[in-house]
Amino acid sequence: MKTQNFWKIAKILGLFFAILAFFESCKTISANKDEVSTKLKVKFLADTLFVEKNDSIKLHWNVEGADNIEIKNLKDKNIVYKNLPATGNLSILAENSAEYRLTASKKENKRNATLTFKVGKPEIKQSWGTENLIWGQTAQLFWNTAFTQYVTVEGFEGKFLPEDHIDFLPDTTKIYKIIAHGKFNSDTTFVCIKVNLISEFFATEKCFEGEKIELKWNVSKVQHLEIENFGKNLPAKCDTTILIQKTTTFKLKAKRKNEDSIIVIEKKVIANEPEVSFSGPISIIKGEKAILSWNVKGANRVKLVGIKDSLRKSGSFGVTPNKTTTYELEIFWLNKSKKYTYTVDVIERRAFIRNSVKEKDVKAGKRIDFDILAIDRTKYPDSISIYFVCVDEQGNFIEDLNNKSFGTYLESVVQTDKNNKEIAVEKFKLRKEKKQISNSYDISLVLDYSGSMSSTIDSLETAVEKFISQLRPSDKLSIVKFDSRIKTLTNEAQKSEDAKKIFKKRGLADFGGCTALYAGIDQGWKDLKKTENNRVVVVFTDGGENSSFAHADSLSFSATQVAQHFRNNGTKLIIVGFGEGVNAPILQQLSEYCDGNYYQIQTTDDIRQVYKEIPVILNQYYVLTFKPLVFEGKHSIKLNYRNRVGGISSTKTDLQIGEKFTIDESSFSKEKTYWNDTTVVGKSLVGVPQAVAFFNFNKSELEEQYKIALKKYAEYLKKKNNAEIIIYGHTDKIGNRNYCKKLSQERAEEVKRYLINEGVREKQISIRACGMEFPLWEVEDKDWKARENRRIEITLYE
Repeated sequence: MKTQNFWKIAKILGLFFAILAFFESCKTISANKDEVSTKLKVKFLADTLFVEKNDSIKLHWNVEGADNIEIKNLKDKNIVYKNLPATGNLSILAENSAEYRLTASKKENKRNATLTFKVGKPEIKQSWGTENLIWGQTAQLFWNTAFTQYVTVEGFEGKFLPEDHIDFLPDTTKIYKIIAHGKFNSDTTFVCIKVNLISEFFATEKCFEGEKIELKWNVSKVQHLEIENFGKNLPAKCDTTILIQKTTTFKLKAKRKNEDSIIVIEKKVIANEPEVSFSGPISIIKGEKAILSWNVKGANRVKLVGIKDSLRKSGSFGVTPNKTTTYELEIFWLNKSKKYTYTVDVIERRAFIRNSVKEKDVKAGKRIDFDILAIDRTKYPDSISIYFVCVDEQGNFIEDLNNKSFGTYLESVVQTDKNNKEIAVEKFKLRKEKKQISNSYDISLVLDYSGSMSSTIDSLETAVEKFISQLRPSDKLSIVKFDSRIKTLTNEAQKSEDAKKIFKKRGLADFGGCTALYAGIDQGWKDLKKTENNRVVVVFTDGGENSSFAHADSLSFSATQVAQHFRNNGTKLIIVGFGEGVNAPILQQLSEYCDGNYYQIQTTDDIRQVYKEIPVILNQYYVLTFKPLVFEGKHSIKLNYRNRVGGISSTKTDLQIGEKFTIDESSFSKEKTYWNDTTVVGKSLVGVPQAVAFFNFNKSELEEQYKIALKKYAEYLKKKNNAEIIIYGHTDKIGNRNYCKKLSQERAEEVKRYLINEGVREKQISIRACGMEFPLWEVEDKDWKARENRRIEITLYE
């Protein structure tokens, strides 16, 4: 029983292992099948894939494990090579570009390999040679070909590769023939390498009459050399100087050895008359000193006629004229001379107000003066009111004039019509005004803290402290400091007692940059525009506007914009201009258009006197009211009065009726400025040049600190596609004229690149390289003056 069971189990196990063996054999068959398919190995290649037309294409192959091999032309399906051996080669005539595919198969398994042939004629695809070659330099001749076996160059031995070059020393200008050779055809091209025998011919382009210029040349392999207007039989190389008396053209003529041709080159030197700037104050107060300044280039001798016979070519001289006087500056060069004139207007300014007196206390024989302080046009066209004072020559405000007194002193009131014709005012009213405590002022003091204030800032701060102490308890004050930056010391107009604690004398600490005059004035206006009391902004400056555009997104950057703001909310503007660096006419017009007045002062004592007077005249004055002529535009008003010393004097002011006006800052100059010589066709100048960057000595790299202001220009120009700018590059006064011109060009180009990188279109930008020609400071006796001369200025046109 046990034996039978054993055999049953054995049969079952045998059947199991037989089935397992069957499946394993199936796997082996499958593996052998895959092994067969992977045994197809194909190599298919050619001698070259770029074949000259009508040459033969030679195909090579080696195939393993295939039953059938064929090659087919895929671009011409009628061409098929069948039943090919496992290894072999085939030559085919190349008539057109072709693509051949080899197919190796074994039963249902296949492998393909493809070769693509390009067929063409020899072709020189590129060829070129060294340009602007000077005799003695190495030349290079290059080429790049196709379907070429080798290249030859006429005049050179041997064969060269299809892509190659030659280095050689050419002796003269020559045309070189390059030939690309194939088996059946060739291609030819020509390359000219010009050898310049004149490696250098230089003459200074511009000079002054009677000035020496540099003349140099370097000419190779010449038989004869002459320069017209200089000499004949000259050496091949020379560097010399020559005196120029007039505009001259130098014509170099060089004849080469063993050749008949003559080389001719011309250089024109323009000789100008000496350049002269002669300036001074437009007007001074009688008794003050006027500083006449000049800068002469190209003259041998300079003198002030009737004053001093021998002067330095650049300098200044103080004069004290008692009346309007014209001065003559005479220059001498070669056998010539020329005179330049400048007129200083002398005006008789009233004394600063110190005290008050009764009319009866004015001593006999003592002069009195009227002076217009401000305008009230709020009731136009019904009436206009003029605020003015009456002052004796000791600086006493005459406080008790009445209609009878005015009748004694006032000769006439005159206004101008739209044709600027004077018309007498027949009827007017007079009254005295004395502000009470309830009529308080909100005042903004705007103070110039630019670098040029270094010798004046202590006097100004002392005067401001005294000014604050004179304010009434009910008055409020805001204080703004500015250079190229704007800083308000108070959050808003604060009581005068609080302002005393805020304002501290610190000199130019944290300041000392350029002059953002208009932006500073506008900040003073913004600090007051929401207040309800009488509003007045008092500005002190010793320089010209050059930095306000950096604040263009929030503040004014032109005189016109400032005037529009002030006129819109009735804030009056008082400007104190100190010294010769201010543009007095523009500041006077700006203050008048803002219904205020302008002080032009010269001494530090004047600063003290002005800030002592202003609180007085804000609170007591006389008012003359009359019905004006009705028209929009500029009105002029003049008071003619008897001055008690036997003469008729006058005080005058202008006012603007209507808001259609532009304050043309470029017109207020007796001399034509360099930036007024360049214009943009069809566009008007907006503002005055802005100093946007300064440079280290002999450098043109743009420092990071100046990119803030330049970004403002970039943003503005991208928003206003019709706006354009001119970039003026400047240097200090060290170095020769030509080098400084080049350096100023590099500085202007650096600023232009920055603006273009910021997205400004190139057509919106022009460049002028000024070199050392237009310095801010003629005498660079301080490092900061030289740095201010090394500047970039921008003018904006729309």
